[in-house]
Amino acid sequence: GSYEEVTADFYRAFDELATVDAPTEVAIEEGMNVIEITVTAEDTETVECYVDVRADANTFLYSIVGGTVTVTGYNGSDTDVTIPERINGVTVTAIGSRAFAGKPITSIQIPATVTSIGASAFENCTRLYSVSLPSSVSTIGARAFAGCSVLMRIELPAGVAVLGASAFERCYTLKTVYLPSSLVSIGDRAFRYCTALTLYLPDQSAALDYAKSNSMQYTVIG
Repeated sequence: GSYEEVTADFYRAFDELATVDAPTEVAIEEGMNVIEITVTAEDTETVECYVDVRADANTFLYSIVGGTVTVTGYNGSDTDVTIPERINGVTVTAIGSRAFAGKPITSIQIPATVTSIGASAFENCTRLYSVSLPSSVSTIGARAFAGCSVLMRIELPAGVAVLGASAFERCYTLKTVYLPSSLVSIGDRAFRYCTALTLYLPDQSAALDYAKSNSMQYTVIG
């Protein structure tokens, strides 16, 4: 079963007889994962137990930190990918660095529970043409979508505050990007080599200042 199911079984089995110490942060990878759980009985005898947690192929790889899931990789065969809101009952809140980098995916739907997209998370996904971002996302890391060379349109929803350096660098076919008023920081070279690009952005915004200072083509909306 999943790590959460295994640890729950341990707590149920030993709750009245012993103290169970299971790690709160684990990284689950494809195949068999050996996790150490310590059980201390009332007579102070300590037993170290090792349990196997299997992650099947065609799944998301992930880590659990502070009670939430960070997606760290993807071994699936589907090219149209929808990240679930929960994995094994735990809420997905982040996409880790290089989680999908170089994968032959064509579309990605990110759930409304995710707040951050890590550095190079989708870098060099050269077949990626459709990205659905929820308003829950506040941070997009450096080079997150760099090299997504067939991506033509992206809309950053209200709520995104930070766009990392080179986030969309080398997205050669990118023509349309909508930037929200919530955006307060845009990293260097965020749209480098996006020669066909027009930015659509609100007046009196950090996005407008960025477009002007970088001599980019833009249209004020709203």
